Amino acid sequence: PFYPHHIICHDELEWHLCRAAHWIWNRRATAKRAGFPFSEETITETVLLDLALALSKQIHIVPFNKPREGKTGADWEWCLYDEENQRYLRFLVQAKVLDNRDQTYAHIDRYIGNSGVRQIDRLQETSKRRGVPAIYAFYNHLNELNRVPFRKCECFKCHGCWGASVAPLGAVLAMLPDKSFDTLKTVSMPWVCLLCAQAEDDPIDRALRGLQKIDAYSRDILGDRMAGIPRPPERPDREPPDYFQPLREFLLAGSDVPIGEDMQEKLAARNPALDGVVLIDATSDRDEFSDETD
Repeated sequence: PFYPHHIICHDELEWHLCRAAHWIWNRRATAKRAGFPFSEETITETVLLDLALALSKQIHIVPFNKPREGKTGADWEWCLYDEENQRYLRFLVQAKVLDNRDQTYAHIDRYIGNSGVRQIDRLQETSKRRGVPAIYAFYNHLNELNRVPFRKCECFKCHGCWGASVAPLGAVLAMLPDKSFDTLKTVSMPWVCLLCAQAEDDPIDRALRGLQKIDAYSRDILGDRMAGIPRPPERPDREPPDYFQPLREFLLAGSDVPIGEDMQEKLAARNPALDGVVLIDATSDRDEFSDETD
């Protein structure tokens, strides 16, 4: 179950990310007890589908070509946008699941096929080439609750909020070869913390501050090991990403009709580094959110 009383949410997006984290925590626990595989791909697709259904007027999920993930090291690019004010915030997300022993994210440094290239290095190349920050989303459940850290953020979080945590790519790279939860939790925080800044800020400001916060937190811990790692942007982009305009009419129409294969193939060809995009309407004049949701 999800109990929203422990967190003050500023909008529906934050509330649903928090709810998704609780769902991941509980489902991972169930899968471990049953000895059933529950991969990051399954979790990611389910969470994105749930977000798109719950926030159909705000979120559009555009999948590209799944095999590209193995070639580029990126799962999805998230883009929060406010077209009217020309503000766009993008970041790459790569997901990894904690193993059933609650110890490590075993596949962080896996190699891509027979290429001899690690997925994490390809993700770093993609991040630099696209000029956007990259983060890891970690899907977790731990039987030993005392291993879950608190006080990683200004707001209060429960164990279930750690069902989905995030860490900067640079911090994860600097920690290798250590891939353990107990090490990486020191540079991680619940993903809902990306949106938990000042209530008067819009989602773009809060997400940007969240990216900056986890980057600064990691640099305080790792020091020189983060040297040469690009920092998150100081402000949102003024120009939309190249996939935005081809989707503009679809976004404005709020259509329930899936995007056609022709469009998907065209966008995939233009953006070979992406498995797909998550488009989030962060327009500042959206209706005010009340967290009195069941």
